[in-house]
Order: sequence, then structure tokens, then C-alpha cells
Amino acid sequence: MAYRGHGGSQILAQRDSLALWRLTPDLKRYLKLTNVSPDISRQYGKVNFEQIFLLALSEDHNLQERIWNNRPLKSGNRYR
Repeated sequence: MAYRGHGGSQILAQRDSLALWRLTPDLKRYLKLTNVSPDISRQYGKVNFEQIFLLALSEDHNLQERIWNNRPLKSGNRYR
């Protein structure tokens, strides 16, 4: 029996749209990438995905920039 004020199809549509917004663990990890300092994000050719992913663990932009600016040099210019 459908709710007369809304109709069964509208109730199902609301339920389905809520399911789309459920955050999976992978999606949560990717959303954390928005925590990266804008200064570091602008350097995306110099920063690889793994580095950005690790920097995003902290929401403190100053800390991220200190870590990025003090990272060790690696032979072959892989990290810097």
C-alpha cells in the first residue's frame, strides 16, 4: 500500500537517492584529497598521487607544506 500523499514511485526515488550518497571507504579516502594545501595541489606535475594521498592525512595545510618542503631528495628526481 503506497502512501497516498506521495505515491510509491516518489518514495522509492527518495530511498534510491539516499543510497547514492552512502559513502564507501574508498570514496571517503578520495574525498580526503580535498584536504591538501592549495599550494601543493598547484604543483600537481611535481607531486605524485601517493604523495598527495599521504599529505591529505593531515588537514593542517602548514604541516603539509612543511613536510613537502622538507622532503628528502631522491636520486633520479623521483620525489623532488
